[in-house]
Amino acid sequence: MADEVLTERRDAALWLRLNRPETLNGLTPTLLDALDAGLDTAAADDDVRAVVLAARGRVFCAGADLKYARSLLPTGRRSSYGGSAARWTGSRPSPSRSSPPCKA
Repeated sequence: MADEVLTERRDAALWLRLNRPETLNGLTPTLLDALDAGLDTAAADDDVRAVVLAARGRVFCAGADLKYARSLLPTGRRSSYGGSAARWTGSRPSPSRSSPPCKA
């Protein structure tokens, strides 16, 4: 597996580049650990005056890698929210069916 965060020194700047373009740089514990290690490197070097966060690919970061997160769930479980997302059919619930009538 390629390094999830590429580190490059340019003069007094340390560049940390997210390197998971195939997942839109989705965050995983491994990527966050690598990013943390890069920041530790910068903090320990008095010659580093700036840290630049960048990314490979078409987006900086799409957020959490949901495919990775789903792989951590027990087999057969669809979401960490007890399957509530599976109850949605794509249409919005009618207020008259989902909440009691309003009394003025």
